[in-house]
Amino acid sequence: MIELDPVSIGIVMILPDESTGTVYYNVDRRDMAIMRQAIEDDSLADYLRVNADIISQILSGEEGEEDGLCEPDTEANSEG
Repeated sequence: MIELDPVSIGIVMILPDESTGTVYYNVDRRDMAIMRQAIEDDSLADYLRVNADIISQILSGEEGEEDGLCEPDTEANSEG
């Protein structure tokens, strides 16, 4: 992170009891909104990437299993 020279930092944690925690450094409401949107964008991109074939079948009207949609592997996509 030091090489990137961030002006603000946000950390989101999932705790052992499955609750979440956040830590911020030099973050205002605008920064929080930008960080939230970046997390949502990453999540949606991972979901679409993992399910691209099934989504393509559904959109083209081909027979497919809509129940076959998968959740992205969060460990494999932790690079952000």
